Amino acid sequence: MAGADVIGTAICVALLIIVAYVVAGSILTTSGVIFNAQNDMTKSQQGRMDTAIQILDDPEPSFSVQPDSTQNLTFHVKNTGLEIIRNFYSMNVFYTRSTDPPILYKFDATSVDSWGKRCGKENEKTWNYYYIESDDINPSMLDPGEEMVINICNFGSSPNRYMIGVITPNGVSAFYTK
Repeated sequence: MAGADVIGTAICVALLIIVAYVVAGSILTTSGVIFNAQNDMTKSQQGRMDTAIQILDDPEPSFSVQPDSTQNLTFHVKNTGLEIIRNFYSMNVFYTRSTDPPILYKFDATSVDSWGKRCGKENEKTWNYYYIESDDINPSMLDPGEEMVINICNFGSSPNRYMIGVITPNGVSAFYTK
């Protein structure tokens, strides 16, 4: 009988050690996940605080009718923050006439040809950019201090009153109203 008590005690101690190991491992894993999530959130918030853009009114946004009868709106956006704006596919551009609801325009990188920018298909609401001024450091990215010339395609007729909105991938926005 004494041997059974020793074996039972050894099994209980082994089970306690396994349970303690599992609990300690779970606590360490959970704290690591929380630390990483908090670190990612801090980086995201810092990036948002460092991002700033401005739609310039000099030169003023201009309307044009292309040879294929599509109407375009061209305007300048400047990165006035400290963060590089990279992902134009996640960047939203809105346009609205004074009484209409805003229309979302999606980035279209395929509307580039060797003669410059042109619009995509006739009724697609897209935007692209002609060029980025001083695009030396990170090509095809909007670095701090750089200016992008944006072209909105197929916006309709040119009104007297309108609003343009640009929202960066991390949610920072700029608006221009005339």
